[in-house]
Amino acid sequence: MKNLYKNKNERNFVKNKIRTVTQIITFVIISVVLFISTIIAEKINVSAEIKNLKSKDMNKKLTAIYKLGKANDRRATSELIKELKTQRKQNWYIRSKIIEALGNTKDDLAVDEIESVLKSEEEDISLKSIAIISLANIATEKAITILIDIFNNEKEEISLRLEALEGLSRIKDEKITFDILVKATDDPNPIIRKTAVGLLWHNYYSTKKEQITSILKKMLNDNNKEVAESVRQMLEF
Repeated sequence: MKNLYKNKNERNFVKNKIRTVTQIITFVIISVVLFISTIIAEKINVSAEIKNLKSKDMNKKLTAIYKLGKANDRRATSELIKELKTQRKQNWYIRSKIIEALGNTKDDLAVDEIESVLKSEEEDISLKSIAIISLANIATEKAITILIDIFNNEKEEISLRLEALEGLSRIKDEKITFDILVKATDDPNPIIRKTAVGLLWHNYYSTKKEQITSILKKMLNDNNKEVAESVRQMLEF
């Protein structure tokens, strides 16, 4: 009886194992099918969305702008650029969404038009801020150069310099981002210094502990009390 009981336990154990494995396999298959279905469902009809881009219906227009930004198609980029030019001096919100969408395309074709927004004296700072974020999303060599130029220009609006610095910090090229952030810790503006050291600590402390610690210790003597206090807190963390 004891042996029989043991065999039953073994059989139940095997049955449970098979049931568990079967459930896992079923779950994986369903997940894959749902994933593929989602991709198919979300496939963007670029031609249709280009037509909707011209619509007077605000919802259709905004949906088209968003979808074209995600289409990964140069036709979409070209049409968004044309629409941005058409909207000049018109609807600010539409323009902001187009600039955002151009960043989402990650297409270097969009860089020149975004740069023209930044160079224009007629554009407001909030729109230029969105343009900077879009350049950081595109992150081609030219886009990065523009961001560096904005940051290096000490006469530029502080909010735009900060936006450029934060945009550069998100770019995956460590050599570019790390060097820029280190340079920024010596900037004349204390807001820039405080932001730079915060980004360095957040992004690189785990991989460049000795270098970051050395910079932090140096900045403990910063002539701005807020910067020095912020650095002290990082060292004590």
